[in-house]
Amino acid sequence: MGYASKAGAAAVQAATIASEDSIRLEQELKYYFYQAMQDFDRQKFDEAMALLLHCEQIAPNDAAVNHYLGIMYSALEDERGFRYHLRAYQLCPKEYWYPYVVQLFNQDKKQEAIRELELLCKRFPDNAKIHETLQQMYLNTGKLKAAIRQQDAIDAISGSSPYGAMQRFQMYMQLGQMKKASKAITDYLKEDPTNYYLQVVVGDVELNNEHPQNAYRIYSEIQKSFPENPYLPISWANYHGRFGTPDSAAYFMRKAIDSELTPLSYKLSLLNDYPWLTLVDTAEEAALKSLVKQYPQDESSIMALAQYYTNHQQDSLAVPLLWTATDINPTLDKVWQTLWAIYQADSLTTDSAYEQLARRAVVARPQQKQWYSMLAMAKLRQQDLDSALYFCREGLRQPEEVDLRNKLMIYFQMAQIYVERNELDSAYHYYDMLLTYDPENAEVLNNYAYTLAVNGGDLRKAEKMSALSLKKDPNSATFLDTYAWILHLQGQDTLARFFMQRAWESTKDKTNPEILEHYQVIIGEKQEKTSEEKSSEDESSENDSSDNTSSENNATKNQQTKQE
Repeated sequence: MGYASKAGAAAVQAATIASEDSIRLEQELKYYFYQAMQDFDRQKFDEAMALLLHCEQIAPNDAAVNHYLGIMYSALEDERGFRYHLRAYQLCPKEYWYPYVVQLFNQDKKQEAIRELELLCKRFPDNAKIHETLQQMYLNTGKLKAAIRQQDAIDAISGSSPYGAMQRFQMYMQLGQMKKASKAITDYLKEDPTNYYLQVVVGDVELNNEHPQNAYRIYSEIQKSFPENPYLPISWANYHGRFGTPDSAAYFMRKAIDSELTPLSYKLSLLNDYPWLTLVDTAEEAALKSLVKQYPQDESSIMALAQYYTNHQQDSLAVPLLWTATDINPTLDKVWQTLWAIYQADSLTTDSAYEQLARRAVVARPQQKQWYSMLAMAKLRQQDLDSALYFCREGLRQPEEVDLRNKLMIYFQMAQIYVERNELDSAYHYYDMLLTYDPENAEVLNNYAYTLAVNGGDLRKAEKMSALSLKKDPNSATFLDTYAWILHLQGQDTLARFFMQRAWESTKDKTNPEILEHYQVIIGEKQEKTSEEKSSEDESSENDSSDNTSSENNATKNQQTKQE
């Protein structure tokens, strides 16, 4: 074989090897990129990032790899995100223009973003999304005339549409060009004369601009040609509400709500947005009852009527409706919360009613800590401490919530349970946990201080916590009573009498057994000492010893009362 033949064979072999390497790299890229997308969809972002960086090493000029790296770094607010989006855009502008220009715009490089979009519109004139994005940027920068020109381009690509007609209408209205705005609607209605919503738009604008005669004329024309228009009654209601009578406005509101051509969500929005039914006695209630009759299996209509009753202090009528709503859709949190609020507001609600509500709610919404806390509260009141502790633990096992109130309530209940069980170390642990989250919670500080005081704990620590709770609420009879009792146990009787007197004056319930007993011990002790001054020193010492024994017995006796 000659030299030329050998060289040719070597070249063929090298080309073959290069081709094989290229195929291998391409297959490797596809494999790792696919795995990265799988991890991305599963929200395993660390794994996805590692795979994408490996893909970048294999093919640094792959537009898709650069695009997804841009997404990942942008989510981390890393400036590399913008650079990767720029690279993806440079490699494949038709596919990856949007993230790049949006980031430009959001970085206050608005004019640069607009220029890029204007170039893209010339390069890809049939891409409606590019024109729509450019139009939005024109609107955001106040370039209304340029935005209208973009609407012309969008309509040329996609055809006219109700959305486009409304967009054009609103832009002309912002420019103060009422005739052109009206023409945008009427031109579209020539193509689609049965678009009920657009039929009333021009009349509504005339009404809002204080031209009732023009609005009346337009509505009358629609009434004559399209009496079935479901949006016309609300326009008539607004007309009569502003320039007519409340009865006429309420009549047309009912027509709008009773229409079979509009969805329930629209009808409920009418009730929220327009006041005309509230101007006529019972009209709003009658309309809501009509909606419940029209949509008996839709919890939204039932909830709306229930809300009406709660707003009018008719909770007894709301509760059965709310229970019906839980039967239709037991997972709706709003229904359970409304029931809970009604039960709380009613002083006649029994413990068994609370427990029934919580048991049903915990089945419907098992991951919500609130209902376990309610069950624990019910069991605490029944002195069923084992069941109360079980529900507390079940509540803590549920997923963490953004709002920590339910978790902290369970900690508080667990502290109470352990006090009742005389497992004080565990009780102090949960009080400490509570103060870790909320170090100035007055109620926790007060209960913790009292528990320490009556169980032979650190009285100095108890005094500091009680004083802090008083600082938060200096007029609380309960907090004043706790502070007075701690001072009494420390032998600071002069101060104890001062704060006990304040507690007595602050309490509204002079029969409160705990405060009454503390008052009798602390204030009564002063009276005894006054009489003792007339007796011998030995008798004083004997009586002092008797008083100390009495104080200790009272502290033990009142422990449960304080926790209750």
